[in-house]
Amino acid sequence: MFEITKKVSNAHDDGIWAVSWSADCIATAGMSSRVKTWNTSPANFLTEKKSFDKHILGVSSLDINIGSKYLATSGLDSHIKIWNLQDNALFKDIDLLTLSLSKPINNNNNDNDNDNNIVGTWALAFSPTGEQFVSVSQTGSVNMWITETGEKRVLQAPNEQRPLMSVAYAPSGKLIATGASDGTVVVYDIDTGKQVNTFECHAMPVRTLCFSPDSKHLFSGSDDSKINIYDPLGQGVIASLQGHSSWVLSVRCSKDGNKLASSSSDRTVKIWDIATKKCDHTFNDHADQVWGVAWSPVDSSKLISVSDDCSMIVYSIKQ
Repeated sequence: MFEITKKVSNAHDDGIWAVSWSADCIATAGMSSRVKTWNTSPANFLTEKKSFDKHILGVSSLDINIGSKYLATSGLDSHIKIWNLQDNALFKDIDLLTLSLSKPINNNNNDNDNDNNIVGTWALAFSPTGEQFVSVSQTGSVNMWITETGEKRVLQAPNEQRPLMSVAYAPSGKLIATGASDGTVVVYDIDTGKQVNTFECHAMPVRTLCFSPDSKHLFSGSDDSKINIYDPLGQGVIASLQGHSSWVLSVRCSKDGNKLASSSSDRTVKIWDIATKKCDHTFNDHADQVWGVAWSPVDSSKLISVSDDCSMIVYSIKQ
């Protein structure tokens, strides 16, 4: 059964670009620079919980760590902000413009890193433990950050020939994947900081990535309208899901690993059966491109989508 259970039409004043769903709240952000959290309790579901206004430009990415203690946001104002959701306060503000003036910590001893890349971080993701998070930049860097201290470890120095647009952290905690504007997907080993695989299987930018819950599969969505499935340590594409008619902006795997949700600039949200590689259902309820989707964290019985039409929609997804 697939149906809409809740819609908030004017959740933000401008387009919504990012969403994350934890046990204690849903977080959203977008063009207006305002970050909002929303209640998830049945009695007050999707009523506004808190609003944060510390960014001065749009927020391109956000993530909530396990335990719902911290919310990380990356803005077009060249700041990464960490919010403490337990007291609804700004915990840490990483000013990337200031950091770009000094030599960063570089555990890989890459002498080519001048850190100019970190201005304009586009996407971030927490590790499974929430103790660190990874960020990627339009100028090609991959950086690991310690959540509590803001200490940085460089995985990939600037490569302006390959701007990065997306990142995913494997639930195993052992791998991360990055997606580039040239259609390339690169997989890194967290412990060594080394690249362990590269896939050149998209013809256009890779805007979104996610791993399956067991970390055995990696999903990528691209402007070429395709969703590719890989073994992150294997070779080539296992399968390609085709059904969107425009850019794929978000892909997220359900908690049981059986379904994949995707959203697109074609204004649709699709639910895919991963075993059969078929689309089970298409929602056509947004009036503009749909930037993000997120599953309910406990059982993936619900899905939320956010759009440039300023709305949030929650769907019931049942077997």
